[in-house]
Amino acid sequence: SYAMACLLIAARGAIGSFARPVLRMPRPLRATNSPCRTTSSMPFSPKTTRPLTLSFSKRSLGVGAERLPTVEDVRKADFEDSIAIGTVIADKLSSKSGSAQEIVEALLETETGARGFFVSFLTAEDEDGGSVAADRDPPLPVVQNAITNADVNVVGPLLVMNTVMPTAMVLAHNRAGNEENAGMSQIVADRASILLKNAPKSHDFVKAAIEAAQASGSEGSDEANTNPDLAGYWTNFYSRWGYDAEQRAEIAKVLATIVN
Repeated sequence: SYAMACLLIAARGAIGSFARPVLRMPRPLRATNSPCRTTSSMPFSPKTTRPLTLSFSKRSLGVGAERLPTVEDVRKADFEDSIAIGTVIADKLSSKSGSAQEIVEALLETETGARGFFVSFLTAEDEDGGSVAADRDPPLPVVQNAITNADVNVVGPLLVMNTVMPTAMVLAHNRAGNEENAGMSQIVADRASILLKNAPKSHDFVKAAIEAAQASGSEGSDEANTNPDLAGYWTNFYSRWGYDAEQRAEIAKVLATIVN
């Protein structure tokens, strides 16, 4: 889906732990033909994502496999395998079949696993158009407990990114008159917001992202690129993705509803 493509691009570009925001600044992709970059006018084809996920699912798990992946599967998985595992888990959680607590916790142990899980979980779709596990508010206990027990420096920034990026894209799509893509971006933003709202340990990252979104006149400055605090990180992030004043204001508004 379009939403999965956006999160794939964000997840691949956002590499590096926030435990060291200055030494290893995550570097979002700059490609001008990115389907999620606000300046892009390039069309998007879902074929760039779904077959990728399914091919790795066949390789590492087996499409239609009856068993859940194991913790060992998770710990050996690369990013694409983590997406495939996340897809299996998201389906299991939505169908309420099988226990996935250990698997979700194992995925959230590492940045690679967490990125893969959130890509799959937040973009899950029901074949009949119904709700899925990611629509639950509050989240399913298995998901909320895993996030609570995970390293906040792994899951916190990713939850903020997965809220911020689709929020900005809703505006971009509405400006372009693309209501369908705006709707898909809104679904992902709403789902990520649910997780973030119920993850109080991550709220320091939310507050920093709000501060950066509300700041004026700092984008592209040397201070924004070298500032060791988290607000400086997010200022740099917004500038790299080309978010304008209206998008930043909407980001601040959405994030404020999470911590207020």
